[in-house]
Amino acid sequence: MVVVVPVHDGGDDVGRCLAALVAAGQPVEAILVVDDASRDGAALDAAREHGSKYERLADGPHGPARARNAGARMASADGADAFLFVDADVVVHADAIERFRTLLDACPDMAAAFGSYDDEPPAPGWVSQYKNLLHHRMHQRGSIDACTFWSGCGVVRRAPFEALDGFDERFDDATIEDVDLGLRLTDAGYRVRLCPEILCTHLKAWSVLGWLRTDIFKRALPWSRLLHERGQGVPDNLNLGLRERVSAALALLVALGTLLLPFAPSPALIVACPAAAVFVFLQRDLLGFFARHRGLRFAIAAAFMHLCYFVYSSAVFVGVRLAAPFGGAPRPHRS
Repeated sequence: MVVVVPVHDGGDDVGRCLAALVAAGQPVEAILVVDDASRDGAALDAAREHGSKYERLADGPHGPARARNAGARMASADGADAFLFVDADVVVHADAIERFRTLLDACPDMAAAFGSYDDEPPAPGWVSQYKNLLHHRMHQRGSIDACTFWSGCGVVRRAPFEALDGFDERFDDATIEDVDLGLRLTDAGYRVRLCPEILCTHLKAWSVLGWLRTDIFKRALPWSRLLHERGQGVPDNLNLGLRERVSAALALLVALGTLLLPFAPSPALIVACPAAAVFVFLQRDLLGFFARHRGLRFAIAAAFMHLCYFVYSSAVFVGVRLAAPFGGAPRPHRS
């Protein structure tokens, strides 16, 4: 198993990522840093410091999909039978490498597996804490038999990866290229497993603008287009489960009531207040998790952020569906 670390201007995080991989028992010669035309030089410095392999892609950046594919090709040439993809801002726990190895040996019918962020994200600020803890919670409560894949800390066997031509390089930014791969794996009959016990720490710090830009344009929009393209309905797992879909409808009602408040206060309150109450009830486990980990004030702020998350995600989904007959077509199918 070779670890592939794609990076573009990763800064100090790259060194922490590589140090954790080495500490977890991954041989340095089986760690490959794929530098997607970075300008900061940090990836090369970190690879030299820790003795890992290093490959720089020219004329980029091309996006992590191409960087991961390039790393997989180089690892295949060296005889690797599986690729563990780890993002450059991720620090694996000490037992993560051994757990992946054990899983690959114990489950020969499994094509891919991925872990979870832990519940101790180091970046301060409520947005960073909300984003990272939400990701952790979703993976901790998701179905073990997954229908998608996560490349932040996930392994794929060589044969199915190559059979499906790896990540779709038309995703030329950090977006849902891993989700797309996971859906194609399961559509082809391969088994993908979520392993919430395999943990890593996410170092990413989120700003409000970065959160909204990423979630809307790099997550919700391509996700909605992909679901429309597949035409197979919405998977009942992770952030698309029935509870989440009902919560999305309630969030839209809350938003609608809020918009109507200056014009028709009584009807607006009649719509928004019950919807907000049911929304909180449905999300009580998550909000309780936030309260236990970061306190009541954070949980209240997180409830508002989570409501916003459902509003823009569902609005984008509806918009893609409505725009499709008028030329808002999804990405072209793979050849």
